[in-house]
Amino acid sequence: MTSLTWLWLVACVAPTPGDTGSDADSSSDSEWTAALAQERLQARLDDAFPDPRPLLIGFLDALTYGDEDCPGSATSLPGSTLTGCTADSGWSYSGIAELALDEQHFDLHGDFQLHDPDGAALVGGGGLYHDTRQGWFMLFMGTWRDETAADWRRAGVSALLSAGSDATALLWVDGAYAIGAEVLAFEQFMWSREGCAPAGALLTRSDEGRWIRLDLAPDCSSCGIASDDDRELGEICVDTTHLETQLLALKSPHGVQLPDSAASKGDAEVHSAGSMSARASSVAPR
Repeated sequence: MTSLTWLWLVACVAPTPGDTGSDADSSSDSEWTAALAQERLQARLDDAFPDPRPLLIGFLDALTYGDEDCPGSATSLPGSTLTGCTADSGWSYSGIAELALDEQHFDLHGDFQLHDPDGAALVGGGGLYHDTRQGWFMLFMGTWRDETAADWRRAGVSALLSAGSDATALLWVDGAYAIGAEVLAFEQFMWSREGCAPAGALLTRSDEGRWIRLDLAPDCSSCGIASDDDRELGEICVDTTHLETQLLALKSPHGVQLPDSAASKGDAEVHSAGSMSARASSVAPR
């Protein structure tokens, strides 16, 4: 992960004055121990992993409430919506978005805010990419929030995150994300074969804003040395089963069908919106 990624995520979730964090295991500088590091990292591993597919579904569902004048498309937000418009349904659309979609992959990128008649917002700024044509690969970039959802999407997520499966690893994930104020980051984190625990590094933030790090040994044990910035805390073990289950679920295609009004131009959109797929090859671990 680049230093720019770290700086961006620190800025995204930096505590405000007087904010000590949302977890009950809040600790002062002198109280961090291996046991507390294990508890905090395990809590993050047991949280939801950002899946781009529900955000795509929410975006397309929101567009079904539009009309031919606002936003004028069943799959995108054209330039005419930059200044905002309100459809007859009461939904409002502002910003710009482009979508490439076929049965096995999608590429959604833009900067937009959609509001239902009650004011609940679906906000997207960045890009989402999911591809199951060869193995599988996902890329999650920027900040996304869906206030109409009841899960992690409601709190919103900021991420620079990639994951997949290829010839070099059964599963891998690299990058970082924050759901609300809770951060989880990965460095060269991968499962090399079936029945073996992953190797690589996991990181989360302490309530004081420091990085709690676990370097998992490449011995299939799910154990390694935890540290608080540069201070070694000792050996801990974590359970990565929930994370692995969520990653394996991402192997499935999105399952979305193009609206009838867009089906005839789907192939053209797939071939013209290649910006995310071009970036995809540059973030996969080697």
